[in-house]
Order: sequence, then C-alpha cells, then structure tokens
Amino acid sequence: RWQSLVTCRDCWWMSYRPKENRIECRRFSQLLKEIDDEVQCSAFRRKEQDLEKNIRSTERYYQEIGREYDELWYSPYAYVQNKKLYSFLRRKISQLSSTCSLVLDAGCGTCEWATFMIERGASVVAFDRSLKMLQIGREKSLSRAFMQNLNLVRGDLSLLPFKERIFDGVRTLFVLGHLPDDKMEIFLDELARVIKEGGWMLFVDTRLHEPHRSKELQVRTLEDGREYIVYKRYFTAVELETLLEKSFSCSFSVLEIDRYVICISSPTLDN
Repeated sequence: RWQSLVTCRDCWWMSYRPKENRIECRRFSQLLKEIDDEVQCSAFRRKEQDLEKNIRSTERYYQEIGREYDELWYSPYAYVQNKKLYSFLRRKISQLSSTCSLVLDAGCGTCEWATFMIERGASVVAFDRSLKMLQIGREKSLSRAFMQNLNLVRGDLSLLPFKERIFDGVRTLFVLGHLPDDKMEIFLDELARVIKEGGWMLFVDTRLHEPHRSKELQVRTLEDGREYIVYKRYFTAVELETLLEKSFSCSFSVLEIDRYVICISSPTLDN
C-alpha cells in the first residue's frame, strides 16, 4: 500500500495516514492537526495514479536541487547523522578504489564520492542527469586539482553512452529507490553491459523498515519554496540482494547499517 506525504508550515516532510485520517511529522514525531491549505491529501491520492508524471517530477527535483543536496547529505550535521554509514563507505570505497583504474559513479550527484575515489587512486567517470550537480562536481574537482582524473558526463541512466566492459568498478548510491520497475531493469542491464567481468560493484539504498510502506510519494521542498513530488521505494536486504544477483549473475555481500542497505560484489576483496 502506498503512503502519501504532504507538507505543512512547520516541517518539510510530513506523512499522511489515510486509515487514521491524521498527519504525522517524521522529523519531530509529532501529530499535527493542520496542514497547509495549498496541499490537499485527496490531491495526493489522485497523483499516485500517474506514475510517469511522478517520475518526471522526481527527475526535475534532482535537476534543480543543486547545492542544497550537499547541505542535506554532506554538511557537518549530515556526517554526524550518518556517521556509521559514511565511516563504512569511506573504508570500503578506499579499498575498492585502490584496486582499479576506471570507475563509473552512476548517479554521482555533486561528485562528493567521485572526488573521494580519485583521492584513493581511481579515475572516475561521474554520470548524472542534473547539470547543476555536475557543475558543482566540476568546481570540487578543480578546487582539489582532480580534473585530470574526472570525466563528467550528463545523460539518462537508461542509456549509458559507454562501450561494453569498460569499467573496473561501479558505484551507485540512492538511485534504484527512485526508479520504477521497468526503468530499474533497463538501468541494471546497462550497468551489466559496461562493467568488466570480475569488476566490483557497490550499491546503497534505503532499507524497508515498515512492511506496508515499500513505496511512497514524498513532497520535497527547495529553499525557494518550489515543491516536487518524489517517487521513493524501499528495499529489504534480501530483496535488493536477489535483484542484483539476478541482474549481474554474481554473488553480493549484504550489510544493513541504520536505515540503509549496502550490497557489494568484489571478487578481489573480502566483503
């Protein structure tokens, strides 16, 4: 069953529970009786029916978020909130990056992890649909003198513009959770085409913690007040592992850290 999200005046991420006819604030765990007059729960129930429109809204959100993305995920506060996850990823990505020459960062965002991999010895192709995020990534690489080892490519995940078997490694964080089944299948097929045999792969996505909320629509608001409906799905560890092993015909090691599921395939490392 879907869970619709709405916004209110006091919090940018609210959950509407239709059976109980109430609004719950996910950030502060409070119940609120009033929501913004501009957002009606019934309107969001209708929007659930138009998946393709919601996917386009999701894409626009990530095309426009720009520097706010770094504030959400890579600010000092974000590093404290995600300390366990980031500590693990830094250690594991350091190991993986030192074993290969060319990595595809698929859905690279603002290139925070791409520049980290370059520091550890890899050359990176940073691929994303958002021009604003790639521009920020370019600024980061220039400020750290990494531009010679970073190639920025803008495009669609369903059609990777690369030759077959070209990448030694692939890193994908929080991408699959925004793709419907058909687009996710195409994306994984494309990754399977461009990764070298025996190459390493690292996937991170959000863990399913409420069985009835495997998929939901979220309203995310930018600092300038623009609102976007964002499609979001969650995975159990077994579900994500099974999906990836079927797509790539190889085994994955699976780890759960806080709200996240991590899947790694690497023949050369002990995962």
